[in-house]
Amino acid sequence: MAEFSAVTQRHILEKNDFLTADFLGSYLGKTLLRNGIAEETIRTITYFFVEANYNYYLRVPKRWTKASTERVLVDEFPRHVAFSVEEAHYIAPTLINYVIYLDTIGYIRNGAALKNAIEEATPELIENAGNPALYGPGKKFALAAIQAGIDLTDKKAILEYMQKYNEQFQQDFENDPENYDDFGDTSDLDQQVAGMADDDFLFNNFDNEDTMAVADSAPQNKLIDFKEAQKNIKKRRRLLKKRGKKKR
Repeated sequence: MAEFSAVTQRHILEKNDFLTADFLGSYLGKTLLRNGIAEETIRTITYFFVEANYNYYLRVPKRWTKASTERVLVDEFPRHVAFSVEEAHYIAPTLINYVIYLDTIGYIRNGAALKNAIEEATPELIENAGNPALYGPGKKFALAAIQAGIDLTDKKAILEYMQKYNEQFQQDFENDPENYDDFGDTSDLDQQVAGMADDDFLFNNFDNEDTMAVADSAPQNKLIDFKEAQKNIKKRRRLLKKRGKKKR
């Protein structure tokens, strides 16, 4: 059985950064941008998808399965990523276009199967994204911090707010412990919060009004034709190769 490797994790995440940059310049990536999904949101979604597949299911991209993909969408995204329900609608169209892109360039070979898995998991993903009972302690803290107006890139502000948050949590727990059956699950909260400002997938501070404004225009699994996507990406890559040769 495969074992977790920090070296492998670093390699696939660095590779994903490179591939996402290329994806954003492709027809598939630009389609998402034109539909109102911010570049940083796209980067967050692809990063967490790669990371969660490996961290929780030991699946590197070339070994992604329908099962691991569905579990990442319905379990890990709702539990860990501080997206609103509206923002959660961006996950499926982003990942569908991304796996099509990866299949087209030959990085994975089961893009069509993963596309189907994402589509099938989307209703449960959206449902779970709106269920606070499924949120992990790190996500609960992140959402509370956002609501309190904390700058999530400010480590000092995060740590100060964490102290107040923990004090309030302890007080609420002591007053009514029956409402905190999962109290033990928060034991690693300090460790999670300590690195919060560095966790792009967890801390994406969105302006709620802007998000609401573009939510209705976000693609709801209305995707371009698979073969058309392949043709456009191959055409773009040929042009990039020609430009590279001219520069030489």
